[in-house]
Amino acid sequence: MDRTDKDAIQSKHMTRFRELIAPLRTVNWAALEDVSSLLEATLRSLTAQPAMVGALFSSAEHDPSLAALCEHYDLLDRIVFHNDQQFRLRLHVFHPGYFDRPHSHRWSYSSLILAGRYRHLLYGQDDNLADTVDVSSLEPMMIGEAPTGSFYILHHSAIHSRRITPNDRAAHEGALCCHGSRQQ
Repeated sequence: MDRTDKDAIQSKHMTRFRELIAPLRTVNWAALEDVSSLLEATLRSLTAQPAMVGALFSSAEHDPSLAALCEHYDLLDRIVFHNDQQFRLRLHVFHPGYFDRPHSHRWSYSSLILAGRYRHLLYGQDDNLADTVDVSSLEPMMIGEAPTGSFYILHHSAIHSRRITPNDRAAHEGALCCHGSRQQ
């Protein structure tokens, strides 16, 4: 297959991707219950099309604006597949031993666990969290497991943390995440 054929196939997959994500452009991220089904269906449909996911990897590698948004850390990689004013779509790869401290986000987001599992800890909302609080002293209000295939959506004000579960320390965990525009 020559370069022209490869480019045509890449273009076809990216056109289908844009069609798939078109409904996400109008998502009201403030109404999480209303958009949860749409987000889950979109992420599941995307991951059911490996050739499209391959095209997204190629796009992330060759599009300078996407490549500049990708991040690599010792225990976490973030690969950005799409970024615009309405939402960002990225793949998170958590390496063995990953954990994060309790935090909130500037945006609400959804996540589909593609591989592995992690423990998700919820601590409450950040509306009464002062800058002087020692986050290591926070006690979780809910602890749950997020296994492969699970989907969740989290409000931007929720304080949470994630840990690779003890039985899976040798495994990588991957999640496809979609988040809206900045809300705080």
